[in-house]
Amino acid sequence: MTATAFICHAIPGRMRLKIPSKKGDQLYFEQLVERLADLETIDGIKARALTGSLVIAYSGDIHKTLQKKGIEEGWFELKKSTADARETMDKSLFSLPHTVFENVNSELRVMSYGLVDLPHLALFTLLLLALRQLLRGQIVGPALSLLWSAFQLVYLFRTKHNG
Repeated sequence: MTATAFICHAIPGRMRLKIPSKKGDQLYFEQLVERLADLETIDGIKARALTGSLVIAYSGDIHKTLQKKGIEEGWFELKKSTADARETMDKSLFSLPHTVFENVNSELRVMSYGLVDLPHLALFTLLLLALRQLLRGQIVGPALSLLWSAFQLVYLFRTKHNG
């Protein structure tokens, strides 16, 4: 399957492409830089596999060349950035923290034999911090903020489990 490259930013002589589906694929970006460097209209390329982006310095009409060569060579399909592209990038941006959270949460459940999970641990921590602030006399600012956050967590738990 050919990846989709979105044009995120373009000014004469410079453009930024995002390839969300190849984010983190160091080998793909190294090979892509080698292949793109052979094109006459490209003056320079910087690739960041970590962010899934390419910055291309060029002269001439690079858009048609990239579209044609991208499809012919199976590198990518070039598209202009749209709301769909931003949504795809946002999903990939938030998928890593969500995955890490889920992994840590499941490990915590295993280690505690199902007694503790991250949301309840966060709730307990917020309540303890609120109590600490109350005992220190910091009622209006920190204590109320911490209690409000704790009650929001309780509300989220109930809507998640009941809805």
